[in-house]
Amino acid sequence: MNKLHLGLKEICDIYAEALERETGMAINNLINVFDYDSYELNYDSLADKTIINIKGAYVQFEMYDTDIICINNNDGTGWQLEDYQQAFLDD
Repeated sequence: MNKLHLGLKEICDIYAEALERETGMAINNLINVFDYDSYELNYDSLADKTIINIKGAYVQFEMYDTDIICINNNDGTGWQLEDYQQAFLDD
């Protein structure tokens, strides 16, 4: 991930990968029902992990205005949700 800006497809792919890792089910066509307000992408050099905070996420019929944190430990395991349960709680 060596881009300065991520588009909707890249953000959606990150979230879909994290969901698939948590649930064990492939997430197809998430881009058709997913949207978000903004995101923050950070790299923690001491822990060697990349963190993306997806703000104001919306998944049709599932989630509204929720912040989702996905973490990549840069160890080849891919993206994962910081807290799976928190991702589906309504504010």
